[in-house]
Amino acid sequence: MTAEARFVPRSGASWRDPYAMYAALRDDDPVHHVADGDYWVLSRFADVLAAAQDTTTFSSAQGLTFAYDDMERAGLRAAAPMVMLDPPEHTAFRRLVGRGFTPRQVVALEPEVRAFVAERLDRMREAGGEHDVV
Repeated sequence: MTAEARFVPRSGASWRDPYAMYAALRDDDPVHHVADGDYWVLSRFADVLAAAQDTTTFSSAQGLTFAYDDMERAGLRAAAPMVMLDPPEHTAFRRLVGRGFTPRQVVALEPEVRAFVAERLDRMREAGGEHDVV
């Protein structure tokens, strides 16, 4: 493992340009342990896919956060987002919301979403200065 193969979440440098960090992790330490947070970072697609499909071993129920109490502090324990659920709850939730995201439904929403985004971009342009869009 090289010195560059380190996962540094939410830091200035890795936030602005995380790609060198991701490449070093993939190349040199694809199953990376973050000791000061006691969690693991997978950086290769095959490993991530295998973990996502093995919900018995790799659970999302504790949240996809950096600390074990983050879900409690954010008020997500009672109403966790779908990405923080395991089957069978995830499957039931996905089936329920999936009906609203059929190709026909998405096409019907597109003009409204485009108008919403265009309005906000216009506001940012009028305000001047620099902006980040996520």
